[in-house]
Amino acid sequence: MDRNETRAVVAQTVLAHAAWAAIRLMIGYRALADGADAAFLGVIAASFVTPALFAAILVGRLADRFGGAAVVVFGVPVASAGECIVLLSHGRWLLPAAAAIVGLGYLMIMVGQQTYVAHWSVQTTRDGAFGTVTAAASTGQLIGPLVITALASMPAITTSAHEVNTDAGIIAAGIFGLSALPTALWMWRHRGSGPKEFDSGDAGIALRLFRLPGMAKSIAISAVVLTTVDLMYAFVPAWATERNIAATTVGWLFALRAAISIATRIELARLVKRFGPTVLLRVSIGTAALAIAFLPFVRSEGAIVVMAALGVVLGIPQPLTMSWVVSLVPRPMQGQALGLRTSANRLVQTTIPILVGTVAGPYGITAVFFANSLLLGASLTALVRPGLDR
Repeated sequence: MDRNETRAVVAQTVLAHAAWAAIRLMIGYRALADGADAAFLGVIAASFVTPALFAAILVGRLADRFGGAAVVVFGVPVASAGECIVLLSHGRWLLPAAAAIVGLGYLMIMVGQQTYVAHWSVQTTRDGAFGTVTAAASTGQLIGPLVITALASMPAITTSAHEVNTDAGIIAAGIFGLSALPTALWMWRHRGSGPKEFDSGDAGIALRLFRLPGMAKSIAISAVVLTTVDLMYAFVPAWATERNIAATTVGWLFALRAAISIATRIELARLVKRFGPTVLLRVSIGTAALAIAFLPFVRSEGAIVVMAALGVVLGIPQPLTMSWVVSLVPRPMQGQALGLRTSANRLVQTTIPILVGTVAGPYGITAVFFANSLLLGASLTALVRPGLDR
């Protein structure tokens, strides 16, 4: 990618991820305001990722055929439609369906972004390229919760310090998302369709890709990390509500996590060169597992340490597993490989929040965070055998 492309990808990614982080947080607060319990929050968290179970490989194939930027362009209005449903809905029962539509739109956006980077970056700089785009994603995840929670908690539009005006937050999230459209259109015009040697695949493409050495490991690691993201967005508002912690504080905590992710991703290429991906993944995931287990016992001050650790775990594994996945397949199939990664991730992201909310939810927020910690610890088994370092 040339310098102008990199700038366009970064700008588009920042705006899209700001919107994605913000709308998930606001839907969580909308559900709480409508009387949702832990099990229902788990359903909402799963609803965001359900579309990818059926559509991710197809979206990846479309990105290979028409270009990642084209898929992003069409993903933005789909996400906006879901946000409109949330805004106009009354009661919590439409929220899972609206969350699924939002999730479909952002599935298209994110697979499109990743495929664009995979297609137009070279092998020797791919870790750095994915580090840059995921650093941009973390920047958006920093800006989104911070701006949206501050706006939704403004005294002019609320009646108490702890009230959240979710309508204002949802509208702001929608504006963030629509603002990503102009740069996506420029990227589409600049590169046009995908690689000329496009491979449309066949009915057995998913199974063949999944059987490639290293594919299952990379997917397992990324799935657990992404599930942790979903559980945090779903249950940290409940944790904060139990402790009378203001929504603006929650926004700052998520912003801290994103800032740490940005720092680690900017330095990712150097870290990989010095330590290797295996050591980085083991240390980051192990640290996050310990940190999450402490979250139920702390208030906002202690949560700073927890979110800093989460910033590390969210900063390191995702770009490494993206680069790993696309290195396993030829260029004409990289979008489909990223789609498979997303689809498999979403299978875990769909089932785990529901299981955690249903099984651990009745025992309170503490049990939810303990379950998340155990899940991260279990993912370390994928790093026991050698062969991760490429």
